[in-house]
Amino acid sequence: MWFLAIVVSCVRPTDDYSVALHGAGTDLAAIEAAPSPMGGRVEAARYRLWGTNLGLGLTGLYGDSPRADGTEFVAASASFGYPASTAYDRVSAFLSPGPLASDTCVVRPASDASAGPLEMVDVGDAVRITGPGTGQLVLERDPPVHPRPAGESWYVGYGGRLWPHTEGHDHLPDTWRSSSTWAVTFPGTVAPAEATFGTIPYPLTNGQMSLPAALEGLTINESLVRSPRHGYNRDGEWTGEDDDVRYGGPFTQPMVVSWTPSASKGDVTIVIQLLGSGAEGACGCAADCEAGFTCDNGECVGEDGASWNVLAEVACTAEDDGEFTVQPADLAGVWPLIDWADLAGATASFARMNESTLFVADVRTWNGRKVGVDPVRVRAADIIVTRLEVP
Repeated sequence: MWFLAIVVSCVRPTDDYSVALHGAGTDLAAIEAAPSPMGGRVEAARYRLWGTNLGLGLTGLYGDSPRADGTEFVAASASFGYPASTAYDRVSAFLSPGPLASDTCVVRPASDASAGPLEMVDVGDAVRITGPGTGQLVLERDPPVHPRPAGESWYVGYGGRLWPHTEGHDHLPDTWRSSSTWAVTFPGTVAPAEATFGTIPYPLTNGQMSLPAALEGLTINESLVRSPRHGYNRDGEWTGEDDDVRYGGPFTQPMVVSWTPSASKGDVTIVIQLLGSGAEGACGCAADCEAGFTCDNGECVGEDGASWNVLAEVACTAEDDGEFTVQPADLAGVWPLIDWADLAGATASFARMNESTLFVADVRTWNGRKVGVDPVRVRAADIIVTRLEVP
């Protein structure tokens, strides 16, 4: 009897509970479009760094020291290669697009912007992105001349510099003009016989890049995302100390993002990046490091992580209707990818992006073959970056 009583006491009623794995039953093709092989990438971006301890490392061109928070600038980059590679489609030199479907999020590891074909392609001395009036971004070739002897000429890239953001200035040419169309051109070239890369010998004269509408009125949990006031507090009072601008992320509570919708009713890309630490130079003491950095074991290390050391990210595509909420559950897939002890900081980037393609002539390879690499990805983005609080 005692045995029967114990068995009966362990029996519990059963039922169906609404518990499921996050993302279970989702068709991957409905979230992330399969990338297409492409022969190159031409990109331009207007950045606004509106958060504390932000640096230029997030562009992939420089380090984070000295700090650049509160600045606005324009960056542009171009790269061509063969055979055609899917890396040119979805991976960006600056900020990769979100998933295909609107109002969805995906977790992904840090993307490698250098991934692509093994053989680079030379298209002339510069790629030019030319706007209305006198506006022009000249992406000069790196290296400017081809070194000799044979075997040394293996890399060809375009860009690698920043421009100040000028738009509608009375005396300075535009480096950006929202909602406008700019021309993309290059002259073509023929490389030395001993070169180890390909070339496009014919010019591109009819390429186009459509710049998106400016992203305005951005708020996080009803707090306006703004530029830091160095030396002022949140009330605009002078304190002589840095104004700390950062916002609650979706780590433990929902992060409600709102903005002014655009007339085009496209999409807004939201990318949350989790950062590891990184050294920016040698030091003997704290005084040797820039503001926002500490001296740790003889190296200047950012207090909020290194923006160029992305451990993992969550990318969301939101319908451009003015509001989107990132839930803690959207980050569930991040935590298996990283070690919590390595997490040093977090940022959030918000962007309107326009993507298109252009068609170029066949590549002449270093050994005289003709290879088709159409199309080339063209992408323009208006990006705001801010700092998130990490619990």
